[in-house]
Amino acid sequence: MPANLSHSVRFYPRGNVRQTLNVKLKLTYVYFRVNSDLTSRAEQFGLILDDISITHLTFGREFTEAVELKQVAQQDAEKARFMVEKAEQIKKAAVIMAEGDTQAAALLAESFGKAGEGLVELRRIETAEEIAGDLSKSRNVVYLPQGQSTLLALPQ
Repeated sequence: MPANLSHSVRFYPRGNVRQTLNVKLKLTYVYFRVNSDLTSRAEQFGLILDDISITHLTFGREFTEAVELKQVAQQDAEKARFMVEKAEQIKKAAVIMAEGDTQAAALLAESFGKAGEGLVELRRIETAEEIAGDLSKSRNVVYLPQGQSTLLALPQ
């Protein structure tokens, strides 16, 4: 009757983290290595092992910490890459904005040259209309006729 042996095996990977993380490729190697170690150990006690089943595989604390540190480092690198890309986009936006301001200034200078001060006067009138429109919507503004300082015509 075959014996059911339970043996806890802690696997300390050899090589670098990238090679050992690919567990699917390394599983066969781990199985044969553990099988060989357990078979030779069982033979010392007069036992014969037909087959083993690996049901729980744990990595050493140092390896687990190394994997976690690598993941944190990758996340930090990704964050830094994002920040650089964001800074480049902000820089491009600033350059485009400056080019637009330059073109606007050139167009205004050209308009001033052609129309003289008429364009400035037009802008003043437009601004005054906008301010008057905003003030007319306010309930706190009272319009007084020219020369009258109060709503009631009081003698002075």
